[in-house]
Amino acid sequence: EEPTKAEDEYCRYSFTGWSPEVSAVTGDVTYTAQFSSVKKYVLFGWIEGGNYACEENSADTGEYYFDADGKCTAVFTQDAYVAVKSADNSEWYMVPASFYDADATSLDLYSTDSNNREKLHVPGNKQVTFTLTAKDGGFNLSYEAPLTLGHSLSLDDGDIGVNFFFNFFYLTDEQLENVKVDFAWNVEGKTKEAKGVNGTLTPNGCRFTCRVAAAEMTYDITATVKVGGEEIGTNIYSVKRYADKILSDDYKDKYVGDDYDELAGLVKAMLDYGASAQIKWGRNVNELANGGTYFNTEAVDPASITAYKSDMNAGLDAYGLEYAGSTISLESKTVIRHYYKLTDESQYNKYRDGSYFEEAGVTLTFGGEEATVNGKKPEIFFETEVNAAGLNDPVTLVIGENSYNYSALDYVKNYLNKAEQNEDTAKLVSSLYYYSVAADAYFG
Repeated sequence: EEPTKAEDEYCRYSFTGWSPEVSAVTGDVTYTAQFSSVKKYVLFGWIEGGNYACEENSADTGEYYFDADGKCTAVFTQDAYVAVKSADNSEWYMVPASFYDADATSLDLYSTDSNNREKLHVPGNKQVTFTLTAKDGGFNLSYEAPLTLGHSLSLDDGDIGVNFFFNFFYLTDEQLENVKVDFAWNVEGKTKEAKGVNGTLTPNGCRFTCRVAAAEMTYDITATVKVGGEEIGTNIYSVKRYADKILSDDYKDKYVGDDYDELAGLVKAMLDYGASAQIKWGRNVNELANGGTYFNTEAVDPASITAYKSDMNAGLDAYGLEYAGSTISLESKTVIRHYYKLTDESQYNKYRDGSYFEEAGVTLTFGGEEATVNGKKPEIFFETEVNAAGLNDPVTLVIGENSYNYSALDYVKNYLNKAEQNEDTAKLVSSLYYYSVAADAYFG
């Protein structure tokens, strides 16, 4: 068995033979094991980029020793620029500061002074495997990082969706235009899609958001990443998976901020809302968003809901309209629709351009509407989207010189005041109410 010599801080040692050479023994002989030394090399990182000496602009993002095969696995504490040095600091390997390659995951490094720095950017808080290979008096440094850097809930104003973060840190706005994500998820045997979704650069990676309907929180969403139309990878995730993560003890223990209770309350109300929508429309009912147990169980008192609804028929004769009713569509955003019947089309046409929602776009549909509202076939509807943080806020529709207020919770109040109710619908609008209350508490 060959002798070994323990590595020290700066070198590893390989057995090269014996001194003197082993030969036929003719008497007492002392043999000494001979070893060659191989310098250890270290991968190190710093932040901020640019033409600065490492010593002047360093941060404790982590240092990692390459093993004998030139491999190391690193998890830097934040996004970092990396270079290589010998363990004894006698050799530094970088590339000139003028080098820049937005897509580089491999660089040739040469011996330099510390006033030059390379531009190999590495994502933080992610396990990355590096390989160091001798090349032309220097080294080639390459790394492999996961395409998918993480996920989060899309909670902007309470809309329902999931964010996918992908590893495109250095893309310019122009380059980012060539990166698209196609989302697809299967809903009761039918494929729903959102194609060609654009990304937004963030400190956590390039973010792509997929919105889903309330009843679709438990469905796995496949994100297909394409660069210039060519597929480079996929990732699968769901709204429920990240919602469950937020409610875990581990997430709570690591949460930074003083509003975790409000965040958890919003997520719980969202899961209840999703479960109610699943039951109402028969979507993946064997895997309810809230696991089948409601977080909010108290019955909603309609009297506690502020009413904003105007007299929707007031003054409509002058505009050739008759109010037919209002509905809300509970997709990823709540959509308020007001339906009208034309009583005098020529009169209405005088005011058509003066019909709009304040601070929102308006959709007008003439004719062909199949729905019947309050026993009348509407010929026109106006619609606008409302996010969860605005469910209890009045939305104003302007027609000519008249204004009409209505909030999504007006619909909830009106429904819960009905003498006859559908149990599933009552549960759904009650869950929507609690979702609104939680959104108000979280978003303020």
